[in-house]
Amino acid sequence: MTEPDLKVAAALLADPARAVALPMEMRQRLLESMATPKALQVEGTSARCFVHSVTEDARVRKFKEPWTIEWLRSLPADAVLYDIGANIGITVLIGALGPSPGIRVVAIEPAPINFASLVKNVALNGLSDRVYPLPVGVGAATGVAALNLATRDPGGAMHSFGSILQIEGDLPRQSEGLHYCLCARLDDIVRWNGLPFPTHVKIDVDGSEWDALQGGSEVFRDPRVRAVQIEVCDVDGERTPKVKAFMAAAGLHEVACHARRPQRPSIADWQFARRAAVA
Repeated sequence: MTEPDLKVAAALLADPARAVALPMEMRQRLLESMATPKALQVEGTSARCFVHSVTEDARVRKFKEPWTIEWLRSLPADAVLYDIGANIGITVLIGALGPSPGIRVVAIEPAPINFASLVKNVALNGLSDRVYPLPVGVGAATGVAALNLATRDPGGAMHSFGSILQIEGDLPRQSEGLHYCLCARLDDIVRWNGLPFPTHVKIDVDGSEWDALQGGSEVFRDPRVRAVQIEVCDVDGERTPKVKAFMAAAGLHEVACHARRPQRPSIADWQFARRAAVA
């Protein structure tokens, strides 16, 4: 079955009233395609992922952040990575299956449809012994909060514990519903029994990065945290200076900045690191 055939079949299968138009053989092939893991198209990795939507398929086919791959593969063997906004787990897999064996990852993802794929992908790649998937959000306070769902598609993004961020170059996004879940301060999460303390932190929370930082002020000041990569969605022109000042106050200096796409000039991944102590 070709990709266009699969898209047509998927659209029909999603509508019970029209699904009867699909031949039984096509239904079977569609379901088999959805259940068969696909190789993650990142050079140098053996990772595989389940694909349940066109969005997940696009993520698996082309991961668009070479600087993130380089950063993840630079982590030392004793690293504990907190991946905040792990989505379906692609960066989790790249980090955990990198050149340094033994890296542990705490994978944090509050959107339930993404979390389901995250857990499946971790298990599929034999990483359940050193990846800790958590179905929670990270914010400025700990409690139950309403997550605004920007899409119901597996692999989707832009979910938010506040208003969904409107990014230039994108079509306006409306809430597809609410999901009430635990949203916790990072300072609280690291104290939970059974979790290792982070040495490296990656944050990609589609506009909620300032809340995530505020809830982790103690963590980021801790000298055990060696490096941070954070996506900053600076739609108002005020977020980047705040993030840089926060990191400087925590003892983490700016290392690099990588713009996401030309049509999204307000979004960039910033990398920070703690200067090594002088003996």
